[in-house]
Amino acid sequence: MSDFNTDFNMGAAPEPETLQAEPELEVEVLTASEEYKRYPLTTTERDQIEAFAKKIDLYDSNAIMQYASGTQKQIADFSGQ
Repeated sequence: MSDFNTDFNMGAAPEPETLQAEPELEVEVLTASEEYKRYPLTTTERDQIEAFAKKIDLYDSNAIMQYASGTQKQIADFSGQ
């Protein structure tokens, strides 16, 4: 007779926990003019933003990817702390 026990019956499986659904967050989308009204900027700040926005070429996918990768790295570095 062997000392090896082949009786693997461990009874009924435990019931899984029921997960509570998290409530959906409402996201408010504002236009640029609505943003300006809600969060007023100085004339200098607004001019800086407008000048920066004009430099962005939406048709240059390489530049956009480079900009996005830098931002993603900063977020990842911040999250990792």
